[in-house]
Amino acid sequence: ADVINISFGGAYCNPTDPISEALKEAMDRGIIVVASAGNCGASCNDIAACNGFVGVTTPGCTPEVITVGSVGAQNNASCFSSGQPLEGYGIKPDLVAPGENITSSTVGGGYAASKGTSMSAAFVSGAAALLLEMNPNLSQQEVKGLLELTAKDLGEAGKDISYGSGVVQLSRLPLN
Repeated sequence: ADVINISFGGAYCNPTDPISEALKEAMDRGIIVVASAGNCGASCNDIAACNGFVGVTTPGCTPEVITVGSVGAQNNASCFSSGQPLEGYGIKPDLVAPGENITSSTVGGGYAASKGTSMSAAFVSGAAALLLEMNPNLSQQEVKGLLELTAKDLGEAGKDISYGSGVVQLSRLPLN
């Protein structure tokens, strides 16, 4: 199986839009899909970028994908990180990972610190790839379940809109 990380500035939440439908088809073909939750959180929403929308953006609101929110260095939920209950499904994000002050390559060369749930989703994509290295036959639901089961619960007990099931923990994954 392959892992794809899809992070782009979608808007609103439409789990039946063409992008979400394409991701569902990819998952049906055995591809593991990790998506960013979006940067339209209630606490420090960039009103211009989110057009006033608060919540998980498409494709992160697709129920089947592994949706990732952001935390800072002290595991505090990032104010921009999107989260919401999805009617008929449950809570998004599924997990959180570091997403503030992350050094990454830049267009044109070089490196710079950045923030966002796109940064966070890369960490979880790597964790999913490690799981698949150990067992390439894992399904989307199995990878998602293992990541959530081994996450360090933060915030309210259980899954919540700030942290999902918790912060991804590589040390807790069954990698041997």
